[in-house]
Amino acid sequence: MSTNLQENPSVGADIGQITPNQINPQLLLDIAEVIDPVISQKLPLKQSGFSYTIFVLFACCMQILRLSPRHTSEVIQKKCSRAQISFQSYSVTKFSNGKQRRFFPDEPAFSRCFQTLSKLDLVEAFWNSVLLAHLLILKSLKIVSSDLKLIADYTDTPCKKNMQDPYCFGKKEGKTVHRTLSFSVISGDFHHMIANFKIKKRQDKLPLFHNVHEMLVSNCFSIKYVMLDRGFYRI
Repeated sequence: MSTNLQENPSVGADIGQITPNQINPQLLLDIAEVIDPVISQKLPLKQSGFSYTIFVLFACCMQILRLSPRHTSEVIQKKCSRAQISFQSYSVTKFSNGKQRRFFPDEPAFSRCFQTLSKLDLVEAFWNSVLLAHLLILKSLKIVSSDLKLIADYTDTPCKKNMQDPYCFGKKEGKTVHRTLSFSVISGDFHHMIANFKIKKRQDKLPLFHNVHEMLVSNCFSIKYVMLDRGFYRI
């Protein structure tokens, strides 16, 4: 249910592509400072190298700039090199084999990170962190305002009948689905996804609403309207 690495985010038709000139290392450092406490609650602490927060920013830049992982890495690396801003602490800038320490992760490092998170079943938490970083960058660029309309809706994806699967809804063959609870926001003409949660049978969904609301309010957003699918009438 996670966003594909190459998939572009939904962008308002009148906004167009964000250029690399709009993304600078200081902006990313500012966003990292905000999202790091949130990510540290979702993802385990990395013992060395770049933190998971930096890989979240990597994926976010990849989506916003609409570039491949390799091109995203090199664009940000060059910017960091010129500004002498590194996204990891270090004591040695050059290794014994002659290689220079990178200021920003490369594509292989990102792939290894994503493989680790997949094994730990933390892909959903990772991509929801990317969506938060994405929203904050758009706010910093004044593409998204502080006043938002919040939307909650279900998305059902057909799946094979499996009564042992806690995520499989339905009983009849050919009519069973996996269900995702998605939250998105509208700011002006801009519609942006902010969180996706794969739902289990008999799962209490009210905490998810509380978590999304707290995430927005704690980042200085105001929710003017909430639009719910009719399936939420009890909540």
